[in-house]
Amino acid sequence: MSLTESRLKYDRRDYRMDALPEGIAIETIMGCNLRCPMCAVPNPATEMNGRQVTLMSMEMFHSIIDQISDRPRAVMLTIMGEPLLHPRIVDFVSITKQAGHHAALITNGTKLTRDRSLALLDAGLDHLTMSVDGFTKATYERQRVGGTYETVRRNLDDLIQVNAERGNPMRIDLNYVVTDGTAHEQEDFYRAFAPRVRTINFLPLTDWGGQLQIPSALGKPARAAGRQRAVCYALWGTMFISAEGRAMLCCADFRQETELPTVAERPLLDIWRTDIQAHRRKHVNDQFDSAPCATCHLNAVDVRISALQRRRVLVSERLETLRRAVVPERLRSAAARVRRARRDAPHGRIDVPLAGADVAALVPVQGWALGYLDHWIERVDVRVDGVVHGAAAWGFPRADVGEIYPGEGHSFCGFGYLLDSRTLANGPHTLEVVVHDNAAHSVVLGTRTINVANRAAARAARIPLTAIG
Repeated sequence: MSLTESRLKYDRRDYRMDALPEGIAIETIMGCNLRCPMCAVPNPATEMNGRQVTLMSMEMFHSIIDQISDRPRAVMLTIMGEPLLHPRIVDFVSITKQAGHHAALITNGTKLTRDRSLALLDAGLDHLTMSVDGFTKATYERQRVGGTYETVRRNLDDLIQVNAERGNPMRIDLNYVVTDGTAHEQEDFYRAFAPRVRTINFLPLTDWGGQLQIPSALGKPARAAGRQRAVCYALWGTMFISAEGRAMLCCADFRQETELPTVAERPLLDIWRTDIQAHRRKHVNDQFDSAPCATCHLNAVDVRISALQRRRVLVSERLETLRRAVVPERLRSAAARVRRARRDAPHGRIDVPLAGADVAALVPVQGWALGYLDHWIERVDVRVDGVVHGAAAWGFPRADVGEIYPGEGHSFCGFGYLLDSRTLANGPHTLEVVVHDNAAHSVVLGTRTINVANRAAARAARIPLTAIG
């Protein structure tokens, strides 16, 4: 597994970066045709510091693509707003692909007609995520205000069909924001669409880093009460550019209170190496007092370690790597080989479900797994009663693990799996997570007894964490 400069330097807490990151997010339009109550875009005058509906110009888009095309990158053509409202969005996708990049966008699907789906496929779009909250018309239209459920469902069906007819070149995902008004339909939604798309992301309700007042009818966003702020990977992993061409720290910088330069004023690389680097440096020095970081609770951990401790662990890892390169394995004593084999095995933890938990319907199985030095995780299996139920996705950001176990790449070791407990009989079952690495190690991270109790009432059970379909 090769680690990018962003991930290496993030885990080293090195704020100096030589090149633009592998992730580029371009806000092709700041504006939307829906009025979702959990979003700032419908009220830009009051919620977005007076920003106005803006279409990115073709000239500006070309300038951005020219500046990022020294090597292939992952380009997201959405930040705030609905990209399919831009009349040149298909051209933007085509230009992005012709420059050698991976092209993706997120859409509410209201304007994703069959012809538009075909045009995006022809342009080479690699990854499309549609946001659909709710399985029924009433639930969907209550949360996605201004959208028509039948239109979105038809557009999604057409997208899946034309993509299949082309051999499925485009990855299709779904986002589902879980609120008090949509939680009860998660299971039906999952059962209907999990077989038809790559991933379903059940997203927790957010207040955009403490900046947006969420209506009480939607529920309470997760907060970081009692937790400590940690260095935010967004400042290392992605360059954000608004529809006006202004650099942003992240999507939570939608008010642009950072007042970063625009691409018309300075080159992106210069902004990345100076202005945004200054914010990276502040984070490394535990300074989170400026907007939008001051109110943000999206990157918090339970335990922090000192910079000195981190440096010591990283130096120890480098020395061990050097020793292994210099001293052949055959020259080590038998006892040393045993110790090394024990240390080389993957380790990790199951966070949920808890041991002895009563579960029903869809059950998130989540945790983290780490390899040692040059050993990386190749597969994470979820077993029930000794039988593999499925493979979990691995590699999600886990800043908390990176704090407790410093190491290069260690902050990106989370796994997730959605266990459909209705495939199991009611009663106790043994759940295991088995991790396999590239050195042929297979380790059981933990064994848990869970009690399946599927009842009619269980269909309203809420899935509080991101679930992988």
